[in-house]
Amino acid sequence: MSALTNLESLLDSKDGIVCDYKYHMTISWVYDDAFMLIKNNKKEHLLSKRENTFLNLLLNKRGIVTYCEMSQVLSTNYDDLTQNAIRLFIKDFRKKLPKNSLKNIQGVGYKLIL
Repeated sequence: MSALTNLESLLDSKDGIVCDYKYHMTISWVYDDAFMLIKNNKKEHLLSKRENTFLNLLLNKRGIVTYCEMSQVLSTNYDDLTQNAIRLFIKDFRKKLPKNSLKNIQGVGYKLIL
């Protein structure tokens, strides 16, 4: 199943404006971009702004997101993120994703496996 078939675009019938995007990560896990959350049948995880930005980057790139790209997208006020800060971010982020869906490519970055 391709990523395009997983992405649902719901249109407001009155104005024709896109109001919601949902990405079916697995059969039971859904990512809702409009509400910045990931949910399944039992849990609902609200994403931080950084987590939402990073997940969008992973979904749009459909490949490896390098540490350099992560640092550029996730850093605030042009401060570089340390390796430890990235590790801590990923550790917390993984808790909100389906099991084994984020793979570390050692020395390069991360890839979403769905």
